[in-house]
Amino acid sequence: MIRKRKNSKKRHQGSDTLRYIDNQLTLLFNDKDLLSLFDEQRKKLNDLPKQLPTTDFIVNFNNSVRTFLQSRNLPLSLLEPIYGLVRYNRLDVPLHTSIILRVGKQDVLTNRDVVYIKNKQGKLAFEENSVSIVLTTKTSTEQVIQFVKDNKKLIEDLQSDINLPAYQRPTWRGEIQLALKIIKMKEEEDMSFDEIASNLADPSLPQEQYEKISDENTIKSIYYRYKKRLSH
Repeated sequence: MIRKRKNSKKRHQGSDTLRYIDNQLTLLFNDKDLLSLFDEQRKKLNDLPKQLPTTDFIVNFNNSVRTFLQSRNLPLSLLEPIYGLVRYNRLDVPLHTSIILRVGKQDVLTNRDVVYIKNKQGKLAFEENSVSIVLTTKTSTEQVIQFVKDNKKLIEDLQSDINLPAYQRPTWRGEIQLALKIIKMKEEEDMSFDEIASNLADPSLPQEQYEKISDENTIKSIYYRYKKRLSH
């Protein structure tokens, strides 16, 4: 499946971003050191059976390109577009130079107005059910907020595409019950906060709830917060 980004009167900001990225990439791809790196990586790829990248190739490629980008003080969000050029001879530009929108471990790239979500076989291109925003250079909160606003529809659609569960706010009663259980395990069973977290962590819980309850610091915070309240 290929998701088309709908046209909008507000879309000029996204277009400006893409033009800026295009200009930056144009300058970058005239860099003789990068062109030399391209030739080197393409030669390595061509020498592989059926020109299919191995794990070692990908690891070495990522390390080489990451080192190059860091030496030029360039955002790591350009790593995927560079890989696309070497592997597929296709340029998929990032949504932003400093901010990556990621589903699972996969960056969401855009080729002008098209965002690739599933492969040609219809399989979801992303392995993990999570949507995250990753900063690759120093970025202001205003830029992050603007990025979310510019890509609001895309972020919402991606969550639907991978069937993220709806957020359910913990009930006051449920949190008190959890706190009482933590206090009992701490004081009556003499368990450490780490042991309590490991004991309460249930892999069948929604991911966000599992990550919260399996965190020792969260357990410690709940313990002291409710211990103080219940002692009054």
